[in-house]
Amino acid sequence: MSARLPLLVAAALALTGAALGLSAGFRASPPSESAAIEAAAARYVRETGRAREDCAARPSVRAEYWLIVTCVAPGGGMRLYPVDRRGRVLDGQDLS
Repeated sequence: MSARLPLLVAAALALTGAALGLSAGFRASPPSESAAIEAAAARYVRETGRAREDCAARPSVRAEYWLIVTCVAPGGGMRLYPVDRRGRVLDGQDLS
């Protein structure tokens, strides 16, 4: 029985390490493009009271951003929301 104890401890440590690694990996994974666009559109709605259908996204040409969400109101106001690679919506820019 004492010969099995080190193997059991090693197996328990390996399983614990694997579980922690998977947990950290899932938390670090970025959201989907759809989720990032929805977050930017929700901010637009919250800030302006307009419709989320005013918004569309495109990939960014700047390395520090992942997406640029552009929201154009029917009356002509326009706001840009850059989204970083972690899916965070950064401060919007009012271009009206």
